[in-house]
Amino acid sequence: MASPAPPPLQTLDTAAPSLIHGGIFDAVHNASVRVPTFRSGTLSIELPPHVRPFDWNDFSTMRPQAQQDVDHSDVRVAPVSSTSQSDTSTFLPFSLAQPGSSIVADRSDTADADEQEDTGAASQPIDPTPKLFRCAQRVQMRKDSHDKPRRLLTLHPSGFLSVTMRGSLDLVEQASLRYTPLRTSAGDGARQLVEDACVLHGTHKRTVVIGRAGNNGQLSLVRIEDGKVREIGSFERRSQAEKKGGISAVCAMMQPGIFATGGYDHLVNLWTLPNEGNAPPTPSAPLAIKHSSAIHSILPVRDTSHKLLTGSADCSLAIYDLSSERTVNALKLSNPVYHVHGVESPFCALLELGHREFQFEVRDYRLVPETPALRFGYSNTKVHGRYTRVSLLNTTPLKGMSYHYLRFFGLVIYAENALQAHEREERLRENKIRREARIALARRGLVATETEIAKWKEERARAMEAAAAETAQAAKVQASASEQ
Repeated sequence: MASPAPPPLQTLDTAAPSLIHGGIFDAVHNASVRVPTFRSGTLSIELPPHVRPFDWNDFSTMRPQAQQDVDHSDVRVAPVSSTSQSDTSTFLPFSLAQPGSSIVADRSDTADADEQEDTGAASQPIDPTPKLFRCAQRVQMRKDSHDKPRRLLTLHPSGFLSVTMRGSLDLVEQASLRYTPLRTSAGDGARQLVEDACVLHGTHKRTVVIGRAGNNGQLSLVRIEDGKVREIGSFERRSQAEKKGGISAVCAMMQPGIFATGGYDHLVNLWTLPNEGNAPPTPSAPLAIKHSSAIHSILPVRDTSHKLLTGSADCSLAIYDLSSERTVNALKLSNPVYHVHGVESPFCALLELGHREFQFEVRDYRLVPETPALRFGYSNTKVHGRYTRVSLLNTTPLKGMSYHYLRFFGLVIYAENALQAHEREERLRENKIRREARIALARRGLVATETEIAKWKEERARAMEAAAAETAQAAKVQASASEQ
């Protein structure tokens, strides 16, 4: 008796969904796919090898990408997974790979490639998984009990730093892929939970700013030097007495040595870190940004001037102009803002919201539209929380998210930009043809109606075909004469 057929495997539909013209893009993933969560477990980071920039055509035709060294200044994005005893896994992307270093990612694939060269590659089946996702090394990170990862930060020139909820710091250098536990959470510092962390730009490339909850030791600065942590100090931040203390968000500014902090007391401050010694950072007065709840995310942008975007739990996004020192715009949303990310356009921002179906929106913050430019997400029984954060993929013209099965949403955004550029070119070409038709018909004394323009286009097409045929015939005659 024939055995019953096995149940079909659940596969991820990676086809780029179509964009509905009219402003709103709605894409909800199938609820049967496991949704991302953020739980305790052993942190596992996969580092991709050097491959050429990702090409959507390679993925759409399901052909493997060739591995080659590319002189490219952009970073690569690797999926980061957190595994635990439960059956739930988390994928957190992170940009790590740098040009100039070699990573032999998957030796089994290399051996298979050698065998294919000997036996003939044509007889071997083609692996449909692109090299960008198939070849990777895995680094196991330690995971203490009652602790959770908070942030994965890029450290120049190569490597990354893991910051946990209890304040543990773990360093992985890309050159050797050596995992180094820099600091273990202990004492009073472990009681002050880490809310956010960032790495300063400019001359402070290895200075890490850590924001904590609570009323004491809200701000900590450490410097990573020679694989060791050097404490700069812990500093207090003035907060309103009647409100909850603690820092809920930190962000490095575009200017060297300057960072911004947002707190549970609804206030935003700018801090300046001197270059010399271990001098404490100097805070500014609270910025004129009005929020009625905790600050969840801060993003510096520059369009016509330097601005600061602040997202809050009060379902609002404030746009603060640093030069004029005033709030120039504010967007009211339907859900709390978890994170704010920059996109290709300097006038737009990608928002992560607390929503069960549409977790992501792209907003143009120059105006206050009733609907976002893009809106998409995945079906989930509950909101994913503000401690789960996406990463941006900045390779080639592609700029989007690489987060679990939301990996290809960025491709949709880029495809829409390419479609709009193609439509502009087609309009220019059509306008040029119609202008030539009106001139030609006017010389004949005819009115340039749509019917006459269509007839002129047909005549022009036949004339071009005849000219092309004559050119081909002349080339053929010339080739035969040269052979004789």
